[in-house]
Amino acid sequence: RIKLTHRIASELRRRQMGAGLDCPSIAEVQTAVTRSRSSMPIPDFAALASHDRQWRAVLHDGVVSRGTAVVGGVLEVGKAFELSAVAGRGSLRKGAWEEPGRWHLTAYLPIGVPRAMLLHLPGDLVDVYLVQIKGCTYVRTMRLRSRGQCGLDVDAHGPPQDNSISFDRFMKHCSTEAQKAQRCANVFSDSDVFDKFFKGKVVHWQGLVEDDPQIEECGIVLLRVRVGSRQTAQEPVRLECGGMTASTAFKTQKGSTVEFEGTLQRQGGRFLAWHTVRVASLAFPDPLAGSPHGDAASAGVASDCAVCLSTRATHAFVPCGHRCVCEGCAKVLRFPSRRACPLCRQPSSCIIRVWD
Repeated sequence: RIKLTHRIASELRRRQMGAGLDCPSIAEVQTAVTRSRSSMPIPDFAALASHDRQWRAVLHDGVVSRGTAVVGGVLEVGKAFELSAVAGRGSLRKGAWEEPGRWHLTAYLPIGVPRAMLLHLPGDLVDVYLVQIKGCTYVRTMRLRSRGQCGLDVDAHGPPQDNSISFDRFMKHCSTEAQKAQRCANVFSDSDVFDKFFKGKVVHWQGLVEDDPQIEECGIVLLRVRVGSRQTAQEPVRLECGGMTASTAFKTQKGSTVEFEGTLQRQGGRFLAWHTVRVASLAFPDPLAGSPHGDAASAGVASDCAVCLSTRATHAFVPCGHRCVCEGCAKVLRFPSRRACPLCRQPSSCIIRVWD
């Protein structure tokens, strides 16, 4: 029984990872479809694939299925990806995200598929025609019905490039909500979209430090930074600062604004919303030299709040005179222990409302 359990586990792992897979050609798939005498809709096919006894009895070579599904991975020949079965007019069946094992179907692309089929991205709604060969599911045809958010963004702006990725665009592809739309089965690991388009890319962002610096045993200083507005505050960015940047990161204080440049290392998962950047340079933006809040705050012109980044700045600090926080954040910063300007970090005697 133990040996049989190990054999079943290794076989399932091989099918999921595509290791040692003898991938057939598109011609072999067409031949299998021609010889097949049985067919079933994709939801039934996916439900049967999740039960071993029924899988052994029904899903023999040549079983064909068709239907509408959502692509749940980057498409490559010989690499496993997932299809989420849908019903009716593209509506999700119950449990497609909450219970991934029930309605997700692992499939492969055969050798020689048309190039257009490889351009489908996670989240795209497609009409697919599948066939079972040697215990694995292969795609015969895949026709696009509608683009997902990831595909629409890539079509409009092209693939992400170094130093041109805004945090908003990163959130469209890699946030928790984006992973749900892409039908990602990962929980704590990186998604296929992150691995293909964002991992290793250089970004230049600015954010608000939410916690005091933390030092790891290897000498790396960790900073938790909130980039963007309140809507993205629940998915902070973790900065890994080493070498020359570690000393600068150690001097930062909670509530200060930092500007950083680095490479994207990891993506926050479904429950661990930590997007990690390996920092190459870290600096405190000069409020008088073209920062998002500097010139406007010094000149008395209202800009966005330097703390929440989503509300108009209406209050100024005395004596520095920086008008850089909204009314709500001014109430939080009114206590003497917190009363320091978020732009210049100069202690303040009071915070006053400035009228246009």
